[in-house]
Amino acid sequence: MDHYFNNKVNFNFEKNGGILKDINFIHKNKIIQPMSKAPWVGKNSKLLPKKLDLIERQLEGDFFCAPFGKSKKTPIHGWTANGLWGQKKEKRNDSKTKIGQYILREKNNKFNIIKRIILKNNHPTIYQEHIIDNLLLPIPIAHHSMIYAPGGARLTFSNKSYGVTPISPLEKNPKRGNSMLLYPQKFLNIKQVKNNKFKSIDLSQFPLNQIHEDIIILVEQNKDFILPSLGWSVAFCKKDNFIFFTVKDTLRLPETVLWMSNGGRNYKPWSKIHKNVLGIEEASTSCHENYKLSATFNKSKLNHPMGLYSSKNKTLKIKYCFGCIPAPSNWKYVKDLKFTKKNIIFVGNDNTKKIIPFYYSHFLQ
Repeated sequence: MDHYFNNKVNFNFEKNGGILKDINFIHKNKIIQPMSKAPWVGKNSKLLPKKLDLIERQLEGDFFCAPFGKSKKTPIHGWTANGLWGQKKEKRNDSKTKIGQYILREKNNKFNIIKRIILKNNHPTIYQEHIIDNLLLPIPIAHHSMIYAPGGARLTFSNKSYGVTPISPLEKNPKRGNSMLLYPQKFLNIKQVKNNKFKSIDLSQFPLNQIHEDIIILVEQNKDFILPSLGWSVAFCKKDNFIFFTVKDTLRLPETVLWMSNGGRNYKPWSKIHKNVLGIEEASTSCHENYKLSATFNKSKLNHPMGLYSSKNKTLKIKYCFGCIPAPSNWKYVKDLKFTKKNIIFVGNDNTKKIIPFYYSHFLQ
């Protein structure tokens, strides 16, 4: 396990499974811990089901999924989330920037992938890049960050075209769990999503006052290949005093998958105890067009990729970051995010602003 830290963030990188875990954000000597850790993590592993994949055994923080979701040929979320990452020589490690580089050592993986983790001093943000080659067939991919929001979260996003639910719920059998949304469906506003009783509900507020396990997919607007094409997600958690945010390259990650896990699974190890967890998962799948968390070579009607692959003699670079800052007491939600070459500007519902440093060129390289 490798430890990363600067004056704004510290965390551990678990090389066996590729998980960023034990994540602390630091503000004026106070620790903010927005990330989720499953209740069974660190407990007696002998009590867990034998067939449980590594990523579910140590479910927490953030990790990279390739392929995203279930697959017959790999563990859930791929070898990137279940295999061993070997460390490569760091390119730079000075007083202002720390970079860790890793290569996936799993022999059963069918493509080459390098992970880069980047910290910048004074940035309350963890920057990541994944470099892929020899991925000749398209697969669904995603970053899988998870926050714990027992006090509730108000969600806002970069402009979306629409949203969908997949072709079937996460829990089909009521004996195993409960999903509350209508599957599949297409909606134009996250505040008007149909539940399984055909009633419109507001999913910009999390959690809902119901035991459930559900997933929705939000689709970026087409930005006509402006570089960099930045999309973002924000969870404003006033009672828990934090703002969690993600920033992504929408040309590679045109979807935002929201996994709402609120005690909706009855079987081990979930056992109704995995609650108030929101996965904010920046992704590329075919779901926004065919309702399946799969992948194709085709572009969607919005000209978005539906899964990713690397053509011969070319590499694929996937840029992403996430971070956390305190929630201003006078705000009710974040209305907008704006970017300059040096900063992220958070705009509150009252139009006041909070500015933090931003590594804009990360998304240009």
